[in-house]
Amino acid sequence: MTTTRSPWTTPSHVRTNTILRKCYTEGNFCDLYIRNEVGDVVQVTDTTQNVGELEADGLDFGFGYNFGETAWGSFRLRLDATYLLNWTTPDRR
Repeated sequence: MTTTRSPWTTPSHVRTNTILRKCYTEGNFCDLYIRNEVGDVVQVTDTTQNVGELEADGLDFGFGYNFGETAWGSFRLRLDATYLLNWTTPDRR
């Protein structure tokens, strides 16, 4: 049996609300949408980017057993699991 503990940072899908809000409040992602001549938003490019919006901390567990050779072949059992300790978004920091 093996165990490891490691933090993960996951890429986040930047959705329309986030794109418009961050452009208005921070000046970020403003190039991802287009307005028409009267100022209405007519196109938004939703994209997946590594923006570090989510952080997770957890434990990975692995267990394996080899049953050996039998008349029907060789059999192995493998179980992998993850236990999530902490899930953080910018709103929860």
